[in-house]
Amino acid sequence: MAARGARDLPSPPEAIVNEFKLTPRELRVLFAIVEVGGVPDVAEVLGVSAETVKTHLGRLFEKTRTSRQADLVKLVAAFSNPLLRICFPPRGVSTDRMTRGGP
Repeated sequence: MAARGARDLPSPPEAIVNEFKLTPRELRVLFAIVEVGGVPDVAEVLGVSAETVKTHLGRLFEKTRTSRQADLVKLVAAFSNPLLRICFPPRGVSTDRMTRGGP
């Protein structure tokens, strides 16, 4: 049974999109980085060029205030665990905003 507060939280992808104002393609690249790995592999899986992936990665780094792919993986992990999202929010993320689910 899920805790009452956890049920009120948006799904990890929704929370990430809301918090960082990501486009659908940026979100797709973000989750591909997490699931697949590096730029060449992500490009192949998504059927786009490595340059396209790099462009989206640059925007992801800017919007999430990160600078490494490993930081993006940590960010997604933090949003995937409601307890971690509340207790240890990603850098620059307000716990108040996360628990209310809005800006």
